[in-house]
Amino acid sequence: MSDIDLTPTSSNPAARFENVGDTVTGTVTSAQGDKYETEFGSGAPFADDPSHPDVKKFRNGNPRPLWIIDLDTSDGPVTVWANWRIIDAIKQAAREAQVTGLVGNKLTVKYADQEATTLGNPAKVYRAKLEAQAPKPADIDDLDAF
Repeated sequence: MSDIDLTPTSSNPAARFENVGDTVTGTVTSAQGDKYETEFGSGAPFADDPSHPDVKKFRNGNPRPLWIIDLDTSDGPVTVWANWRIIDAIKQAAREAQVTGLVGNKLTVKYADQEATTLGNPAKVYRAKLEAQAPKPADIDDLDAF
C-alpha cells in the first residue's frame, strides 16, 4: 500500500496566488499541518510520510511541509494549499497577533512580492495576517445542561 494519500482532503476550490497582490481572507474552518509536498508529476498532491521518495526536500534534505487550510470567505469556502513560504508568513502573523491556533480565527494571505532566485523563476513572497476572533456566545439551548 502506498503512503501517498490520494484521498481528497477538501472539495473546496483552491485559493489562487497567480499575480502579485492576489489575496484571500476568511475564517479558518479546518487546518491540517501533517502533510508534505510531493514532486510535480508524481500523481499525488501530498504525502503523509516524510520519508516517501516523492516528497520534495530542501537542499539540506529536510522534507517540505504542506498545510491544508480551509477558509470560509465572503465568496464561499476555499482551500489554501500552504507551502513553506506561506507557512512562514502565517507563523510570523501568529506570533505578531499572539495567536496559538488557526481554527476559528480570521486569516488573510497575500502574494505580496517576488524575489530573485538562482533557479530561474522568481520566488513568491507572501504576507499573512491572523486575527483572533471572539468566542461565540453560548446558545440558550446549551444552558439546559446546567
